[in-house]
Amino acid sequence: TSMHAWLLKFDGWLLPKGWLEPLATALVIIAASTFATLRLARRGRAHALRDRAQRKLAQRDALRKEWPHSWGTLVAGSNAERIVQLSATQLSEELDKGRLTATEVMTAFCARAKYCGEEWNLVTEELYGPAMLAAKEADAARAQGKCLGPLHGLPFSVKDCIHQEGTDSTCGLQCRTFKPATADAVLVALLRRQGAIPFVRTNVGQCMMLPESD
Repeated sequence: TSMHAWLLKFDGWLLPKGWLEPLATALVIIAASTFATLRLARRGRAHALRDRAQRKLAQRDALRKEWPHSWGTLVAGSNAERIVQLSATQLSEELDKGRLTATEVMTAFCARAKYCGEEWNLVTEELYGPAMLAAKEADAARAQGKCLGPLHGLPFSVKDCIHQEGTDSTCGLQCRTFKPATADAVLVALLRRQGAIPFVRTNVGQCMMLPESD
């Protein structure tokens, strides 16, 4: 090899002539085997990361199938399209005055998020089941005259880079899947305390290298 030939140019410099050839051969073999081992390890790690990503996607898709409402069907039979276009202030007013329930609002937002996730891969985790339960609890509390906070029953999404208890914060990295956060970030905890309900986690650019993505 070229490396072997290059080493032989120094034959007789530091060691007696003729000693360098077997040493050079050994060095070339060691270097080649080390390179092959590192390459195989890297390839194995890449396969493992791809497997993790596929398992994560399969988990998300399985949960997605459990959601009973499609956006097209929901829009045809309700005012879901109007609901998702309202601002947070408008939604809060509609909820306070009883013109909408938290369950109606959450159903519309979950159906819309599912549709957007399927069409454009905008979401990383879909938490529709727990969100619907929380919305029903918010309605029950309101029926009893209890206020859970100024954001009572409002849905909110969480960026994938922000910790949320029980979910992964991957920042778009395969190696961070299946490592759920043990506690909410301050922002998420604050919104929950004000009565808001997280229902979906949205995608980000890998490693947060870009402020936006296509």
